Amino acid sequence: MFKNSSRKKIDILTIFIVIACCFCFAQKSEAAILFEDNFDGYSDSPENHGWDIPSAANVENCDSPDGGRCLRFSIQARGTAQYWSNFDPNPSGTFEDGYIAFWAKEEGHEDGTAGGVKWLKLFSADYHNNPSTYANVTFSQTYQTGRFSGINCGPGTSPLNDTQVAYGYEGFVGAGTWRVDTEYTAGNSAGYGTNSAYVCKVNHVSSENNRPGVGPNWEDYWIKIGTITNHSSAFYTGSGWHYYEYYVKHNTDDNLDGEFAVWVDGELKIRVANMRNRNNANSMDWDSASLVNHVEIEAPNMYYIYFDDIKTSDSYIEYVTPQEDTTAPSSPCGLSVS
Repeated sequence: MFKNSSRKKIDILTIFIVIACCFCFAQKSEAAILFEDNFDGYSDSPENHGWDIPSAANVENCDSPDGGRCLRFSIQARGTAQYWSNFDPNPSGTFEDGYIAFWAKEEGHEDGTAGGVKWLKLFSADYHNNPSTYANVTFSQTYQTGRFSGINCGPGTSPLNDTQVAYGYEGFVGAGTWRVDTEYTAGNSAGYGTNSAYVCKVNHVSSENNRPGVGPNWEDYWIKIGTITNHSSAFYTGSGWHYYEYYVKHNTDDNLDGEFAVWVDGELKIRVANMRNRNNANSMDWDSASLVNHVEIEAPNMYYIYFDDIKTSDSYIEYVTPQEDTTAPSSPCGLSVS
């Protein structure tokens, strides 16, 4: 009895050790980095390292959590050309479904004042061949206040998908809420409740029978293009360094399987799932990412935005606070992994 009992204890202990080792290995697995730049590994121009750098940006020493150098934008005047930076999120392949993360800081800009920027914008590969047929997404600040309020993209119902629909951190804020006895034409978008977005596919006068997502005949008149599954509120991060991470996934042809998500300092701010964000005619590859990109309303004074430790990956890039050396949870905060 004793030997058998001891053997059983040894077997259980062995199984426990094996499981523990497997668990630890899984926890320590790292994201595959596709693009990375902290501007410290070279002394020449970033133009020689995968970047297009506009006139309003330059590399200089800074106090980022990563230390060393960073990319600084000087912001004031309205415009695009002077702010349009560019890099390929995956220079060695396609970027259809991935993560972009970086540290960023604003200096000299006050919450509620003009000069907000597009912040992060991505284009599908077909933009370079024909700027009238492409898909893009903008994770933007509002131009009037500098607060982050939503995600803008196209509905995927035509080859041109450029910010026709807005998914807000407060809920859907696109072309307005649906109304009864209203004329809708093909291509109109509408929000229903706070979380769902639809695009009209047939000209009609609205009634309760075709109320998007609810009426018994709604599918004859509307196409559902996305659902906000998590959202918090609009926010401002103008004080100190913050860590931003973005998930972008193009929908496959004819399917509602696109997705966007945003984390700030490891906290999930918004997730839009079951969505259409490209047309079948658009490339699946997000091959162009732009920081700042555009200023629509001139700022009252010159201010600066700093970016550092920019990374892209095929999986979530774990957030670690500047004071910590410990590893963050392997799953993004606030988002279950299936």
